[in-house]
Amino acid sequence: YQRRVRGGIDNGRGSSRLQVFQHKHEVESGRTSSISIQTLGYDVKGKIVNYNPNNPTPPEHALTPEELMKRSYKLLSFIDLAGHEKYLKTTVTGLSGQQPDYALLLVGANMGVTRMTKEHLGICLSLKLPIIVLITKIDICPPNILENTLQTIVKLLKLPGVRKMPMVMKNMNDVMTVVRNTTDSERICPIFLISNVSGKNLDLVRAFLNLLPPKKSGIPGMNQ
Repeated sequence: YQRRVRGGIDNGRGSSRLQVFQHKHEVESGRTSSISIQTLGYDVKGKIVNYNPNNPTPPEHALTPEELMKRSYKLLSFIDLAGHEKYLKTTVTGLSGQQPDYALLLVGANMGVTRMTKEHLGICLSLKLPIIVLITKIDICPPNILENTLQTIVKLLKLPGVRKMPMVMKNMNDVMTVVRNTTDSERICPIFLISNVSGKNLDLVRAFLNLLPPKKSGIPGMNQ
């Protein structure tokens, strides 16, 4: 998500994630171990206000929270959580304590579905969170491996205990189809195939997140 908040592209070695790491050991290992929150703002026309797509914002020139609030019509908060088994307790704390409206499940195209992928999916299901799958690193993944990863995810989402309706997002028509059926948002599971290096399909993710409505909270008259 850092690519969406700051703009620019990754160098293929995780340069973007350095902006969300909070500890030295995270930088050294390349693994998130803590809870980090970043905010993305859209203006009334659906354009991102955090940065200019043609001129990505250096970290030192990022908007202050006050400036972001003033310029934005819609705000999205991204909660970055750990993917490694060692920090599972932190991930559970983040998901249950922060009460997100949706869960973004990231799967490396070349690594495929792992045991922790299934673990994280199970946690999201138990919390009744609508799930959005992002298959990343498609720029370095052979086509046959990518197809295998995609099919494995689709089969996993269709299992009796999961009962999702996976939909691969290939264009804006697909995005609009999912957004129009938000009443069934807990069953529909959009899948985006993306690259943070080439930027492929990130435009679809940005549009989808802007159009996605907030989930209704349990408090009458209030949305999360």
